[in-house]
Amino acid sequence: STKKNTLFSLPLLETDVSLSGQTAGIITGVPANPISNSNAGWTAGELSQASSPYLIMITSGAAKGRMFLISSATPNTASTVTVSPTDALQVDLTTLGIVDGTDTYKIFACDTLSSFFLTPALSGVMGGTNAKDGDSVVIVSNGAASTYYFSNTLNRWTRSAFGNPDASNTPLLPYYGIQYQRLANSGLSFVITGAVPTVDRKVSIKNSGTTLLSQYWPVESTLSALGLQTISGWKTGANAKVADSVILTSNGTASTYFYDGTNWRRAAFGNPISDNTVIAVGTSVQISRLGTAEGYSVLQQILPYSL
Repeated sequence: STKKNTLFSLPLLETDVSLSGQTAGIITGVPANPISNSNAGWTAGELSQASSPYLIMITSGAAKGRMFLISSATPNTASTVTVSPTDALQVDLTTLGIVDGTDTYKIFACDTLSSFFLTPALSGVMGGTNAKDGDSVVIVSNGAASTYYFSNTLNRWTRSAFGNPDASNTPLLPYYGIQYQRLANSGLSFVITGAVPTVDRKVSIKNSGTTLLSQYWPVESTLSALGLQTISGWKTGANAKVADSVILTSNGTASTYFYDGTNWRRAAFGNPISDNTVIAVGTSVQISRLGTAEGYSVLQQILPYSL
């Protein structure tokens, strides 16, 4: 009768991309939005299908490691792709230092709620007539959480909102975390396929409020190595009430951590030092930042393995 929470992520990149044009190439222009490659040779609209979303990653230069969802609302042309409105809110593309004619990109495919979680009959997810009487998935976008569930009545993934909007094509982004709330009393297992990331990572973290951040790399990390304490404006303090915090879940149990300026500590009796707390492969962390500051800061992570 009580849901168990799992914070997870998709730590591999889908390189199985079938396009008419270049899946990797040189950027020839970056106005405010879109990103262009005059030699791309794409078919108009092929990168903008909501049922099969795509991502574009900058693979060289000052913006190396930045990844964006390609918009399904604005169809791509033969030479341009538009960054999704959600990602466009987080960063001005013209400020990233992308050099036309020099810097490169790569395109990846992206899972959706329906392509990854499938249906109750195929994957074992527990459907329901609403988000309370079945499993649910929570995705945080720009600090706002949305809840999704498989509707047994409508026979599809649905957002828990007025009108029960169709959520089948909601993208599951590899750079952000996902919260799965399991009501059924058995576990679920999923196999993730793809390629390991091969370049450093740059990702936006909200300056206040909540961000669900993926453990992007397919190797273990630690709280200290994650590097959140290096973000501009990260609030430190003597306890979790006055500092920015991180929540990790293990077997459905949540623990809160904060940085005191020197060490990560768990919010528990004695506030034990937790720098080496493991962040497992395929998990994610919930980041809660105090205050009301608008905008985003950049977390930069160096590739943690040799290729």
